[in-house]
Amino acid sequence: MSQRYPTRTKATAAVQDAGPAPQPIQNAAKLMYAGAALTGVLLIVTVATIGSVKTAIHKADPSWTSSHVSSAATSWVIANAIGDLIGIGLWILMAQTNQQGRSWARVVASVLFALNTLFGIEYLRGGASGLGVAANGLVWLAGLGAIILLWLPASTEFFNRNRAAA
Repeated sequence: MSQRYPTRTKATAAVQDAGPAPQPIQNAAKLMYAGAALTGVLLIVTVATIGSVKTAIHKADPSWTSSHVSSAATSWVIANAIGDLIGIGLWILMAQTNQQGRSWARVVASVLFALNTLFGIEYLRGGASGLGVAANGLVWLAGLGAIILLWLPASTEFFNRNRAAA
């Protein structure tokens, strides 16, 4: 006879047996959700500033026709919008999986933060606008705060308990 409703799986048992996430992990998740929201603001700013992107492209190479400038600006906005949407998804995924005590998620979040730092440096070197720098700076600070909280001793203990319960 088959069971109509499944019982706890090994994965759900591990999360339930390890207890709720400690405050540092809950706060890290809040910062990650804030990072997702701020990235959403960046997405809006990216789309709203296409005019200044066109101006910057035209300044960089005045020989381009308006059609080339418009095409380049549109491509830039689309590429950045896709990047922002992926970023929002990653922020949310990292918040949820870290709250569940998945130790791989803490490592992935750390790697993503390192990549964000490198991309941020490149962004600054590219002559970013003041609004862009401020918005990206807030996103970076949310990431920094989350990473610090994820590596505190209480967080490490939670991840270790989850690993042991698995």
